[in-house]
Amino acid sequence: MQSTVSFSNTPTIKLPEIPHPKFSGRYEEWNNFKLQFNNLITSNSQLSQEQKLHYLNSSLTGPAKDLQSIDDTFDSLFKALTDRFENKRLLVELHINEILEAGKLTTESAKDLRNLTDNIKKSIRGLKVLEYNRNNLSDVLILNIVISKLDKQSRQYYESSLSSNEVPKLDDLISFLEKRAQILENINKNAAVKPKPFLDRNGKPKTFFVKPNKVARPCAMCKLNHPIFKCEAFMKLTVDQRNQFAIRNKLYLNCLSDQHFIKFCNSKSTCKECGCRHNTLLHRNGNTVHRNLPNAVPVEKAASSQELNPNAGEFRSNVSPQDNIGHSFSCIDKTNKCTVLPTIKVWVLNHFNGSFLQARGILDSGSGQDLMTADLANRLGLPQEKTNFAVSGLGGNETKVKSRLRATIQNGSGSYRTSLDFLVVPKITDFLPIVTYNLENATIPDNLADPQFATPGKIDILIGAQSFFDIIKNDQIRSPNSGLVFRNTVFGYVASGAVNSSTPVQYCGFISQVQSIDDCLRNFWEVETINEPAKMLSEEEEFCEHHYKTTHKRDETGRYIVQMPVKDIEKIGESKTMAIKRLDQLWKRLSRDEAMKNLYQDFMQEYLALDHMEKVNDVKSASPLCYCLPHHGVFRPEKTTTKLRVVFNASSPTTSGNNLNDHLLKGLAKEDTFEIMTRFRKHKFAFTTDIQKMYRQILIDPAQRDLLRIIWKDREDADPTEFRLKTVTYGTASAPFLAIRTLKQLALDESSRFPLASDVTQQDAYMDDIVSGASDLGTAKELQSQLHSMLKAGGMTLHKWSSYSKELWNSCASNDQEHQFLSTTESSVKTLGITWKPTEDTFTFKVSIIEKASCTKRDVLSVIARLYDPLGFIGPVITKAKMFLQKL
Repeated sequence: MQSTVSFSNTPTIKLPEIPHPKFSGRYEEWNNFKLQFNNLITSNSQLSQEQKLHYLNSSLTGPAKDLQSIDDTFDSLFKALTDRFENKRLLVELHINEILEAGKLTTESAKDLRNLTDNIKKSIRGLKVLEYNRNNLSDVLILNIVISKLDKQSRQYYESSLSSNEVPKLDDLISFLEKRAQILENINKNAAVKPKPFLDRNGKPKTFFVKPNKVARPCAMCKLNHPIFKCEAFMKLTVDQRNQFAIRNKLYLNCLSDQHFIKFCNSKSTCKECGCRHNTLLHRNGNTVHRNLPNAVPVEKAASSQELNPNAGEFRSNVSPQDNIGHSFSCIDKTNKCTVLPTIKVWVLNHFNGSFLQARGILDSGSGQDLMTADLANRLGLPQEKTNFAVSGLGGNETKVKSRLRATIQNGSGSYRTSLDFLVVPKITDFLPIVTYNLENATIPDNLADPQFATPGKIDILIGAQSFFDIIKNDQIRSPNSGLVFRNTVFGYVASGAVNSSTPVQYCGFISQVQSIDDCLRNFWEVETINEPAKMLSEEEEFCEHHYKTTHKRDETGRYIVQMPVKDIEKIGESKTMAIKRLDQLWKRLSRDEAMKNLYQDFMQEYLALDHMEKVNDVKSASPLCYCLPHHGVFRPEKTTTKLRVVFNASSPTTSGNNLNDHLLKGLAKEDTFEIMTRFRKHKFAFTTDIQKMYRQILIDPAQRDLLRIIWKDREDADPTEFRLKTVTYGTASAPFLAIRTLKQLALDESSRFPLASDVTQQDAYMDDIVSGASDLGTAKELQSQLHSMLKAGGMTLHKWSSYSKELWNSCASNDQEHQFLSTTESSVKTLGITWKPTEDTFTFKVSIIEKASCTKRDVLSVIARLYDPLGFIGPVITKAKMFLQKL
């Protein structure tokens, strides 16, 4: 018997281990994750349940990791994930929206065509996984959607490729676009110089292409084949002789070329000595810079940004320095002093891939809004919503803002992160700084917010007053030899102050928010139009209505207990630190104003005395859903009634970048003032009244009161104490809806006991104002009595009664009367924005007349647009105003 042994010389290759899939909680990733995880882990019979649970936990990141199950087992956790993220309806909606909301191509680009086809195929594949297969109808719909997204040139090429009038196939269109993208890639790869589009004087885009075999023109000086700035004969001339030669031979003073006119010069270079728009070889000593001259813009190319975060992409602007002329006014400063403005490097979340792009920003406490350039916004790919703003700078120059967005920003280390609402503008300001500073004698700290603060560069973001003091820290470093002050921030130290410059330049700015006259006019015309029919409730409004009906209740005294309608509030972040910081800032102001301090202390004492807030005894046991509202006061000592109004800020961001209002639904909180005031005019015995502290008479469910915590202390040197607000709080997004809806619910619940008051409350109430009456005195008194009793049953009190009927007015307690009933009085009350004199039963209008020798168009528009007359009392006057507006 023979045995044969064979040996193989084939080497064994050890393959790398297959990493287990990751899932971050994005719905569109769930099916792919589930398929991979089941194949690798779930179906592996050699793994125990404990091992599978371990692998599943290690695969989860982000919101998915925070999901909890009933039992701490693999099956229960996987079931919880399936129940949460296997939302077929939502996934279908996501894939369809990706098709519908694909960006429209503006120019023919291989990259854009690839992105479009890839996204369409990805969405179709996702729908197929969800068992929504393609058919003729779906193909025709998607085909026309894709065609509508194409740029004009691609559309022309595609139409030319069709040989008949038959409806083309979707697959043929995708194949055409992929082939077209490949052609464009080959063309760009073989091109020596990339075409640069620009606009001719008629505004039409044109493209020039420079061929690689083009023969260079000879030197204007020696006629040899080299550029003039390399010509030895030209270099031997003096500066004055070079300038004379350039002018005599019609050379452009920046690039020293005679091939084009000045306005068509694409050179981005500037003088290295003074930053002006002329060649360095033509620089004369003593050149000054004047900001109003188009050929003297002191701009240098920004140095490369230092990588503070190895994982962050860097945002680089492609703005040409020749475009760097703003609307702000500047002049020559003979003192050679330049002002350093605080710039930072900031990282902004990229919507395309979830990474962070580095941008350059400026901190400006004088701006009422946060701004972002359109260039950066487009690179980030963040969704933008339409708006209508006017941003103005020095001298009233306005920039129209048509869109806004919400973006997440952070510092280099990621220790500070917040979300801000930005207005999108074409440009924020000129390059900053406008010249390079001399920092040889400066003492500079290591941790700079912008390491290139002394080098001119583009500003991509402006962070205004809303977040300015959240970013600034207390410590600062002075550099005595340079005049600079370095202030610490969450981004690092920012530089500010005045420094010496070799170029005498002074820069003036910045931007502030003003009310646009266009907005005033729009409001003016809208008030004069007839209201549209009531629209159906939106999905969010329907949810709020259902939520209120199923969650509200009344306590033993009759007061209502409601819940705030919330969304996605599993984790909100830490907010106490910010609230304490704002409280310290508030006390600095209160310590300088004794009257305001006394009113603020009285307000807080009243809140406690009325049991509208309670002290938090066990602070350490705070639930994860805890939010501390910063607060501040609006002090108006000239007011006769409410001199101080305390504002609770539910829009202050937490460490997660979100705020309480981000998680609250607003609901429907709108009443028709036109109908209310029209009915008010019909009553023979009319009256107005006000619900005292309406919001604070409605209790918040105890389960949600940790979302309404505040920090307060009676003295500046006292320890801060944490309180919990117990009532509906103004400043929260849902407060108006909860207040109005509770008032209507009270009317419904008490309709059998108080029928007159119930009808009036449902029809003639606008927020906390009730504007109504009756045709006879007896009914009016009965209505007044029922309103008192019905509101009292809900824990509310009516005060500030006004009426032109002395009998009706006398039936009110003296402290509940808003005006004095004297024949000589000129007292008046505001009724839904219109001034009403009860003793005379007349409406009056006050118009501020401009006392100027001459009025500008803006002055006239400002006066006319502020006329508020929803009922048409002064219709003839407003008609003349409209006619006058048309003539301007």
